[in-house]
Amino acid sequence: MEYWSVYDINRQKTSQIKLKGESFEKGEFHQVVHCSIINEKNELLIQLRHPNKKYWSGLWDITCGGSSLANET
Repeated sequence: MEYWSVYDINRQKTSQIKLKGESFEKGEFHQVVHCSIINEKNELLIQLRHPNKKYWSGLWDITCGGSSLANET
């Protein structure tokens, strides 16, 4: 199971933790991290998304990432 810390509109962590898939109320957020890699030739590493992904399957993407888990820094 994946748990997420809940943040407010000002990116301040609240005392709440939610299970992935639970509904968020208006003004509640969770932290998402993205990473892009650029080499010394100023080339951007891109990836082809797996054809079985739920969203944007089989398309090119410039980032990898995901949600940070509860209490990760």
